[in-house]
Amino acid sequence: MKKKHNLTKAQLEEIKELAKMKALKDLASHFNMSASTFRWIRKQQPEIDKIYQEVIKERDNKIYSLDDILEIEKMYKTLDSSSVARALGISIPTLTKAREKQPELESAIIRGINNRPSNFNYLTRNLKKLKKEENEMIKEQKEERVEQDSFQVVVKKNNKKKELNPETTESLFTRAPDDISQEEAIIRFRRLKEEDKKHRQLQELKRMNSRLN
Repeated sequence: MKKKHNLTKAQLEEIKELAKMKALKDLASHFNMSASTFRWIRKQQPEIDKIYQEVIKERDNKIYSLDDILEIEKMYKTLDSSSVARALGISIPTLTKAREKQPELESAIIRGINNRPSNFNYLTRNLKKLKKEENEMIKEQKEERVEQDSFQVVVKKNNKKKELNPETTESLFTRAPDDISQEEAIIRFRRLKEEDKKHRQLQELKRMNSRLN
């Protein structure tokens, strides 16, 4: 049996605004719940379903103003249909319906497409590639932070137990001995930096292998 989870009046007002630009799963995520849980809550609170349906109906039947159409034409000069629909907070099918309903919108979109730079497809592919690389870098950085946090937790536990062995657990994250000389400190730093570099390269190879497999 699902736990009762009614949304407050403030949250209901928030749904009115969010539903204009977000899909159901995104709305659920905003309130830190799954799509299935959000659907269940809609059944428990009919006012949520009423708000959602009214907003969706208004969004899907929207008549774009002249200013809106000019802005959409401008967007189509540099963006593809998926990106434009995402910027408008609607789906491709909803955008298609609007184009069929408003001939002036369709004409503006065609003008925007015709005014794209000659290398538009090349730029679009590069942009998607860059976004993919950026997402991969963000993911790798998160994984590295998790690894570092895990390592620091282990070090702290070992320190508490007084079982830490400097020869086997020494790294850039561990403090150098107080009595170490400046020359020894420099040698130690360079050695540990090289070990850290090899460790990162090994992790990258493992990630590459996992992607290939």
